Amino acid sequence: MSKSKDSAETSVLQYLTSQNRPYSVNDIVLNLHKEHGKAAVQKALDNLVQNGDVREKTYGKQKVYLVDQSKLSDASPDDLKQMDEKVESLEKLCKQNQDAVKEAQSELKMVSSSMTTDEARALVTKLTKETQELSAKYATLSAAQGEVMSKEERNKIRKDREKGIKEWKTRKRICMDMVNTILDNCEMTKAALLEELQVETDEDVGAKIPTS
Repeated sequence: MSKSKDSAETSVLQYLTSQNRPYSVNDIVLNLHKEHGKAAVQKALDNLVQNGDVREKTYGKQKVYLVDQSKLSDASPDDLKQMDEKVESLEKLCKQNQDAVKEAQSELKMVSSSMTTDEARALVTKLTKETQELSAKYATLSAAQGEVMSKEERNKIRKDREKGIKEWKTRKRICMDMVNTILDNCEMTKAALLEELQVETDEDVGAKIPTS
């Protein structure tokens, strides 16, 4: 292994170990202040995963990396306190995301009765983007919490996940209902309308609503 590759692996492993939370390859490149290029960081991650030092998790098209928890030494009281604070912060952020979904649904109910075709198209685009962003964020939060949580906390995350899947299905149905409403007032096919609106469906991006 060349000196530059060895340096990249060392930097990446030290950073993931010190932070002990999942990051994407782009996050790691930025957080290391571009000390190593994206290709070098990706190669380092691939080697670390192959060596068992780092774990890789995939959510749709997004990959995140987390240091293997079995390689870490026993946590000190200060470490445990920091982990508890991190978990609490992540739970608050997760709650904020759920509140944002409820707020978006409330806004949709208020405006749907008097919405114009142009307004409906704009809202479909907005809701589709928000759903994809929230789904990716929820996946990252679930990965971060799953490594350090107790059984009771994991059960809570599972319930939150089930609720998130239900919200996903509801929002998808609402969006498709709005698309169908637009189609009733124009002579375009559904595929042509989605292309004109530049709306990507779950199927377009390879996202599937979990069944369990």
